[in-house]
Amino acid sequence: MNKQNNNISRDDRVISEPELAIVGAVPPPFGGVTIHILRLANRLTNLGIRFRIVNLNSSIEDQPTIVSWRRRTLRRISAWVFRSPEKAVVVMNKRISVWLFFAMIGCLRRQRILIRLQGSDLVDWKQQRRWKLRLAAACLRRVSGVVCVNSELADAVIGLGVDPSRVLLMPGFLPPAPEELDSTKIEKPTASFLAAHSPIIAANGKVAQHAGEDLYGLDLLVELLRRLNPNFPNAGLIVCLATPSNQEQQYLNGLIARATALGLKGKILFQTTAGFFLPVLARASVFVRPTNTEGDSNSVREALSLGIPTVASDVAERPPGTVLFRNRDLDDLVLKTELALANVTSRESNQRSNHSKGQSTEDERIKTYVEFLLGRSIPLEVIQR
Repeated sequence: MNKQNNNISRDDRVISEPELAIVGAVPPPFGGVTIHILRLANRLTNLGIRFRIVNLNSSIEDQPTIVSWRRRTLRRISAWVFRSPEKAVVVMNKRISVWLFFAMIGCLRRQRILIRLQGSDLVDWKQQRRWKLRLAAACLRRVSGVVCVNSELADAVIGLGVDPSRVLLMPGFLPPAPEELDSTKIEKPTASFLAAHSPIIAANGKVAQHAGEDLYGLDLLVELLRRLNPNFPNAGLIVCLATPSNQEQQYLNGLIARATALGLKGKILFQTTAGFFLPVLARASVFVRPTNTEGDSNSVREALSLGIPTVASDVAERPPGTVLFRNRDLDDLVLKTELALANVTSRESNQRSNHSKGQSTEDERIKTYVEFLLGRSIPLEVIQR
């Protein structure tokens, strides 16, 4: 066996090496970035493009496709510096130190380095933490390309001196991997909650603060259900969240206590067990996204692709079909949610219509994205097969 391996030609070894490295994380947690990486990996596999995920956030591995830098960190970083075979690297991590590392190594190794921006951090740094903005600008001007999920980020990057030809505007939504749609993976308590209530109001996110307010608007959701309860007495609110820390759980406990005091006991479920959101979302009557800042929301696009009425705050660009409400304005949120619930139409009909109208555009969009990451062209028929 060893003798056979030693006789493998150099060309065969090159073919077997990954072409693209994706630097980020894999689920769990099931957040926007990790789901995007999961779906991108699924798409690359279907295209026959070899890749490797460098997992920075956990010790999860599945070699050779997923390698954790939490395990044997110094050894693996050293191996990367001197021997990484990938021609292209896309960084999906918001830490400046990670940007600096890969921008520097990319220059030394002459690798194609790209940075994907998915949050509002770069825009926030313009108002505060100017030193971070200067470091970010130095990195972004030196890498091969920057992927931005909305035009505000793209304008900010170009404003830092990055050539527009090296900036790709690409919202984060990619078609879901098959395992994300498996409704049998819904836990029994969650399935029972969904069966016991109608209509279902769905939301997702995590326990976090931004500018002194609840980032994902969990507090607003509790108040929303209170206001809806007289007209929709059997309504249920399910919020799928990243597993909270002890401190974050205390905040959730406060919201649960508030809901109980409002007579909503049993009508709100904060789902904190790690798992895919899509099977729950598919059962919803309306999806609500009350974030107080945002880059782009995959979940909004997922809901719309499923034909689910979607209500979202006006803090970011939203795709056509989204019903907008004024940020942190409870009255407006209630009004827009009631309108969405009153205008629920056939989910299956909407879904078929959206799919047939948008498939060719989606294929072109994915083709543009993958070509930008790899730095080479891909025939459209390969994307469509």
